[in-house]
Amino acid sequence: MLDHETLPLSDIRQNQLDPSDGAFHDWYRFVLSFPPHLIRQHFSLFELKAKSVILDPFCGTGTTLVEAKKFGAVGYGQEAHPMAHFASSTKTTWDVPLEKIEPAAQRVGERYNALLKGPRLKFNQEENAVILDECIDSAPLHHVLCLRDAIAGVVDKKVRDLFNLLLATTAVHDASNLSFGPEVGVSKGRKDTDVDVWSSWRWRLSAAQVDLAAKAGTNSPETIIHNTDSRSAQQLPNNKFDFVFTSPPYPNEKDYTRTTRLESVLLGYITNKADLRRIKATLLRSNTRNIYKGDADEALITSNAKVMELAKEIERRREDMGKDSGFEKLYAKVTKMYFGGMKRHFSDLKPKLKDGARLCYVVGDQASFLQVHIQTGELLADIAHDEGYEVTGVEMFRTRFSTATKVNLREEVLMLRYRTPGTQVGVDGLRDQSRAPKKRPARAANAKLNRNDQLIAAVFEKGLSMDGRTSSFQLSDLDAAAKEMGLELPRNPSDLLYNYRYRQPLPDAITRHARDGEKWVIRSIGRSSYEFALTSISQFYANPLLSNQKIADRTPALVAEFVVSPQQRLRALIRYNDLIGKFTETECHFVGGHFRTVIKQLGQITTDEMYVGVDTKTGIKYAFPLQARSGDNLSAVQIEQDFKMCAERFKGITCRPIGAQMLGDNVVALLEFVRQEDGIRVLTERHYQLSRSKAVEPKRSR
Repeated sequence: MLDHETLPLSDIRQNQLDPSDGAFHDWYRFVLSFPPHLIRQHFSLFELKAKSVILDPFCGTGTTLVEAKKFGAVGYGQEAHPMAHFASSTKTTWDVPLEKIEPAAQRVGERYNALLKGPRLKFNQEENAVILDECIDSAPLHHVLCLRDAIAGVVDKKVRDLFNLLLATTAVHDASNLSFGPEVGVSKGRKDTDVDVWSSWRWRLSAAQVDLAAKAGTNSPETIIHNTDSRSAQQLPNNKFDFVFTSPPYPNEKDYTRTTRLESVLLGYITNKADLRRIKATLLRSNTRNIYKGDADEALITSNAKVMELAKEIERRREDMGKDSGFEKLYAKVTKMYFGGMKRHFSDLKPKLKDGARLCYVVGDQASFLQVHIQTGELLADIAHDEGYEVTGVEMFRTRFSTATKVNLREEVLMLRYRTPGTQVGVDGLRDQSRAPKKRPARAANAKLNRNDQLIAAVFEKGLSMDGRTSSFQLSDLDAAAKEMGLELPRNPSDLLYNYRYRQPLPDAITRHARDGEKWVIRSIGRSSYEFALTSISQFYANPLLSNQKIADRTPALVAEFVVSPQQRLRALIRYNDLIGKFTETECHFVGGHFRTVIKQLGQITTDEMYVGVDTKTGIKYAFPLQARSGDNLSAVQIEQDFKMCAERFKGITCRPIGAQMLGDNVVALLEFVRQEDGIRVLTERHYQLSRSKAVEPKRSR
């Protein structure tokens, strides 16, 4: 008999754990990652087919490849770090024999209990030299190592890999003292004896069983992941890939291997500092901790004037500031090494791509090297163009405020297209449509756009002001443009306009007119009257790096059963779990959904849901207009409209607009907005992880 009760699969189902729950499906992941919905958006944007072949050359722990597999696409990946490679390979293995899991878990439990009574296990001196000091205390480490040794006896490799991946997650998130933010560190709140490693691991395993059971019998496509240096594409097949979606490391002073030291040592991927050095040598050079004698990538970038000038600026800054440590002297070198390595990657990848292949790189600006601003996306766009790629756009994903430089650093999706030699590649100078003004395109250039893009571009061009700052039009102008161009007008032109206002990006024929740091938005200026206008921020994104507050999901089962769309599910989770009240710390009440209001000089606007609340301590009343998005980003225009709606309909009480996004199927992100002189900004953001299990968190031993 085991010392701890297990949670049978039948009980999990009875408690209505969602098989697609993001917390369970994402059995292991780096803290620094992009949200899955960003990948799904670009699958849709480029109209990928189920049989497309997708590559993530810096795949990390497999977020892109998991989404590709769910989408029905064949996935390939490259990952140099063995721990991350193991995680991504295991997460994309969905044919684990379910009938072997429970018997194997029972035997692991028996062996684990026996090992607990033996001598206390610990890491050896060389292993301790690799992990962060005091990242795990001796008592929980003994439990973790006993469980690891018990798992080693599992015969079936797929079951054993699953067990080990869940062990890695349990060790880091339940047993260790590690904390994750911009940097990985050791928290003050220590976990010495009050850690029930077995129950935590078993709880995760039960959830993973549900996830795998939901996929059992499905004809999921193959996923092939190479444990290799991502700068080289030699192991990949030629002329194979339709789409690339990836996020390479950023050029900064962060040692990415620190994030996974504990689990890498635990599972034997790193046993000493020599192992760590060998792994670092296979990674893209992005920080001074993985620069080695004999590195040659910087020689590949000497012809790029922008990168070379950036390196000189960093070196001049170092000399002016009198910084002379060994690491600081390497800042200019690592910058050249990073962009040289990415040039090697772009060059090596070309033979592997199909003609017309689309590529998306999630990258971020940096200021780690003596506060010199590195515009990563812009520089990579230049390098990719020099390698023969067509740069089709740079889309801002989100911003991060730099406390050192006091500026917002951009995270962007650099979008490329590759045409095989002999086909014409477009040249459009500086590719980021939000950083520099562009020449006004000729009407004929719109012929390559789809029907809706052609229509919206036509009305934009017709109404563009002389200063290029605005473009006014009427809804009826879409009809006139369709007739002039010989196109069929959509059945409901309002839907076309709604999509461009809130859901899909505007075509390049419009975005190329944007100036430095600005985006085009479409504002209502009266009944059936609209205006294109420039703004610094057009959309808001939930920050996936924030921690989640775990709460029990109190949505009635009958309601959950008949919710038919992700949007409805999000609103139900918010309403039945009083998330607005928890988030705003008020006594909150629901007023109505699809809250329509006619505003002077705007016309009719709609708010997804309306709440009101009162601070029970002060008696201050608030209006909470809610915009809820299951997959889309939150539009700044909608938040602006919510402020105006409150001023019209809720006079005398304070307006506090709220935005909601789903991060996975069970995590709700809530953002409160504030209106400042330079536009709408995020005031507060919190994430709530809802669980329908008997316990919100794994049980702890007393």
